Amino acid sequence: MKQTTRVAIPEPILRLQEQLDEFRTSHRVRTKPPNSLWHAAT
Repeated sequence: MKQTTRVAIPEPILRLQEQLDEFRTSHRVRTKPPNSLWHAAT
């Protein structure tokens, strides 16, 4: 059986993920995220 190696997700990506999750829970569906959040994600 082939063994897979897990790679740790970098801290900046984890923080961005938390910010995006917070935005999604506090805004209506299809609300555009702020430009700063959008640019950080792309």
